[in-house]
Amino acid sequence: MRTWLGIPLLVIGSMIGIGGLGLLAVGSPTELFSAMFGVGAAMGVLTSRNIAWRASWQRHGLRWPYLIAVVAAGVALDGVELPSGLAVAIGVPCLLLLVRTLRQLQTVDPDGGCAETRDLISST
Repeated sequence: MRTWLGIPLLVIGSMIGIGGLGLLAVGSPTELFSAMFGVGAAMGVLTSRNIAWRASWQRHGLRWPYLIAVVAAGVALDGVELPSGLAVAIGVPCLLLLVRTLRQLQTVDPDGGCAETRDLISST
């Protein structure tokens, strides 16, 4: 479950870094958009359905408030500019950690079968 908490933040950090790579070449700052945080929250929703929650209250009492807080942070930070070097320094490790996390994410669905989360990124 703790791994799941980092997924939205890693998605956001990865998008900041990817955007910063292109802007680093022209020396322009990287701007944060609320849509980045929305995508991070969406990834949280997608991956949270396969998490083996320890208690039933966690599925509703932890999952939704956390993801709403991620979206609210996106609204609050919309338009903030970061130096592109900082964006890349944040984003590249986030991207690598996100790929590693999604590949290793092993959860169990309620039926006891294999989780579908690994299907989000197929290894071809």
